[in-house]
Amino acid sequence: MRCSASVCLLLALAACTNPGAARVTQVAEPPAAGAASITRVIRGSHLEVELPFSAGTGYAWTAGAFNPAILALESQKSIEPARSDGDAPRVGGPMSERFRFKARELGTVEIVFELRRSWEKDVPAVDTRRMRVEVIEGFVR
Repeated sequence: MRCSASVCLLLALAACTNPGAARVTQVAEPPAAGAASITRVIRGSHLEVELPFSAGTGYAWTAGAFNPAILALESQKSIEPARSDGDAPRVGGPMSERFRFKARELGTVEIVFELRRSWEKDVPAVDTRRMRVEVIEGFVR
C-alpha cells in the first residue's frame, strides 16, 4: 500500500510541474440501483465506466441524461474478458460495455445508464444505473 501511495504522489507531482502531462484515467462502476454515491473526477482527466452484460442477447448499455459541456462521452465499446484457455468467446458469454468520458468543466452531472434492446422502443430498460459525477479542480480525495 505504501508503494502505491508513493507512486500516486509522484505522478500527481509530475502532473503539477508539467502542465502538458497526461492526466490519470479513473475507472469507476455505477452504484447498484437505489444506492447513492458521488464520483469525483479532476477537470481535464478521464473517467471510464464498465458495466456487465451477456453477449448475443441483443441488450446493450446506453448512457444519457448528462451535460456534455461538463462531462463528454468520448467513446463506447464492448470488451470481452480475457480467456486463459485461448478459446474463442462463448455466445451469450459475459462481456462489459466500457464508456470513456472526458471531464471538461467544473460541475455535477448525473449519468443514466440503461440496459435495453435498441429495437424495443416502448419497453422499459431491464436495468438502470444512475451515477453522480462531480468534476473538480485539483486532487481527488
